[in-house]
Amino acid sequence: LKQSLYNQVKFKLVEGDNIYYHVTTKENAQKIIESGELRNGKWESYVFAWKKQPTEKQASIAGISSKATTVIKFKTNASFQPDEGNRMKPEIKDVVVQTTTGQILPITITDVEIVGFKKEWWQFWKK
Repeated sequence: LKQSLYNQVKFKLVEGDNIYYHVTTKENAQKIIESGELRNGKWESYVFAWKKQPTEKQASIAGISSKATTVIKFKTNASFQPDEGNRMKPEIKDVVVQTTTGQILPITITDVEIVGFKKEWWQFWKK
């Protein structure tokens, strides 16, 4: 049973069933889609992502520039850990992640699509 469970988990990771989101500019989103790679920023040592589709408010809390108006959804086998820079922000600490130390960058991503920001609960009532 242990070996079977191990093989199932290993297969799931290899198949890239890990879905994440990334907030970026429209121009960078297009480059990411074309390359199939997500790169770290010029002054950053990590790639940052979200475990759940973020709202505009969550992106703002994370300190993401207002120029970043595009959210992409993607699959990857890359390893992530909680984002150290946002660990003290209760609104987002459980959904923002960064690549682990030692993760080879850029990371390869698949099934990339532009999904936009998640609507706040109250926006569903607006017409």
